[in-house]
Amino acid sequence: AAKMHALQERQLTNLGTIKGRWAVLVDKSGSMDTAIETGRQVAAILARMVEQVHLVFFDTVPRYIDASGKTYEELKAATALMTAQGGTCMGCTLDYLQQAGKECDGIALISDGAENSGLAFADAYVKYTKWIDKSIPTYWYQVAGDVESMCHQAAQQQFGRRATAQEVRATHEQVKIERRGFEQRAQMAK
Repeated sequence: AAKMHALQERQLTNLGTIKGRWAVLVDKSGSMDTAIETGRQVAAILARMVEQVHLVFFDTVPRYIDASGKTYEELKAATALMTAQGGTCMGCTLDYLQQAGKECDGIALISDGAENSGLAFADAYVKYTKWIDKSIPTYWYQVAGDVESMCHQAAQQQFGRRATAQEVRATHEQVKIERRGFEQRAQMAK
């Protein structure tokens, strides 16, 4: 395994760099264990190829890591305590980057796309791109979430108690509607 890792690192180094600053936005909400690992891998690859990588994990609050130049092992160590929990506010990531004065030339979004609180990603994208005065390519790495678990959590948060099966079903329907809305807003923002 060590030889394979060393070979992979050499190959990434030999790829060289490309101009640009990238944001890797990783959903760490309650159903996103897979997204956390995928985010580490995407950030590690980009960190070896581009000038700057802003790695932002989010649930309803952004958590920023400068991933520039870092290897996968370094990012794994830096994110070892990152766990999947909480709601989902994708827009908080771009809002954070704007408030921190961090510009990017590309976005990798790793999520199931099920927003359930706060600023919507499509709205934050419009605001952010106006701020930097350019459109940014966004690549969505859609990962499967535990929709049932997410709906139970969201319903419980909404009602402040253990949700009934009917309330969970209603929440699941709302997630489907919000997801369609997200996809439509993302298309309009292009």
